[in-house]
Amino acid sequence: MLYSFFSSCKANKINPREWLQYVLENIPDWNIQKLNQLLPDAFNENKSM
Repeated sequence: MLYSFFSSCKANKINPREWLQYVLENIPDWNIQKLNQLLPDAFNENKSM
């Protein structure tokens, strides 16, 4: 699973470490209905929120 996430990061030109840190910091308070927004392809959009 992590390999898939990191491959998605690479495809979207995202630093995997930054993405993983962002997810781990935000997931405890994240709305369960919007978990797809934590995926690498949505990272740059969420990071600016």
